[in-house]
Amino acid sequence: MRRIKISRFANASLFFILTFSQIIIVSWISISQIELENSIKIFGFFISINPFANFQFTALLVLLTAGLQIFLLALLVNIVFSNKNMIQIYPEPLYGPAHAPEETPLVEKTIELVTRISKKANIKVNKVFIFRKAVPNAFSLDLFPLPFLRRPYIVLNTNVLEILSDNEIEAVISHELAHIKNGDSLFRLVLSIPRLYINLVYLFIYLQIITGFLNVLFDTLDLALAVERAIFFVLAYAILSVVTKITVRFLYSANHQAEYLGDYFAANLIDSDVLINSLIHLGQRSEAMQVLSKEIEWLYSLRANSGL
Repeated sequence: MRRIKISRFANASLFFILTFSQIIIVSWISISQIELENSIKIFGFFISINPFANFQFTALLVLLTAGLQIFLLALLVNIVFSNKNMIQIYPEPLYGPAHAPEETPLVEKTIELVTRISKKANIKVNKVFIFRKAVPNAFSLDLFPLPFLRRPYIVLNTNVLEILSDNEIEAVISHELAHIKNGDSLFRLVLSIPRLYINLVYLFIYLQIITGFLNVLFDTLDLALAVERAIFFVLAYAILSVVTKITVRFLYSANHQAEYLGDYFAANLIDSDVLINSLIHLGQRSEAMQVLSKEIEWLYSLRANSGL
């Protein structure tokens, strides 16, 4: 398990190194349709390299992007937890939707299981929610894993509570407690911030190239230059796509290893066989729901085509 922790750290570090290398490179390079001082013409565009010329602007954009992403995340969290089917069961909410009377046995069992396992793991959980949804899922949220600031939540879909035994539910809860213990919510947020900035910058580069291509194609009617710029676009897209795939692969690996660590923690806290059974049941249920969803869509399409 120590090897997985080291590997996760290495993957996250490589992701950061590659991502910030891309940020530095794109902040140094300028693409222009006209010749600039010390620029080099490559397939119809003039490329100039000015180290640190746009450093302050780049730093400002990174901070603005981070702020935008945090704002959107906060908005998304607010929307999710404002859903009428998202019911806070612990502690009892002072206002907002409450569970239905027929859900009382399920709610009491869930509170008892979360309380017992969190005490066993010595991890405090501030709030517990159930989400009325037929898809088997569970997640935790703890964006500020710092003393006096952390407010970890655990959310369990009602489907999970209905199809699993108590021991298997404990395994799922233990897995989510591991994410809280390891600070995975903040970990994923920090990893995603520079990636969003890079994606926006690459989109801007593509728009610059496409604009340059359309200008010579429709304004100057220079077909030879248009072909050059089209080749430049294809090459730029191919290179950036390869770099992006390599970079994101390290991100995916780090996230997968976070799941492995969660499973390992749950297996030690509960029992490995119970954990395996819960994963099998959730996998079977999820696959069945996906198949059922596709069949329903297919039946609706038949109905629409037949005019019924």
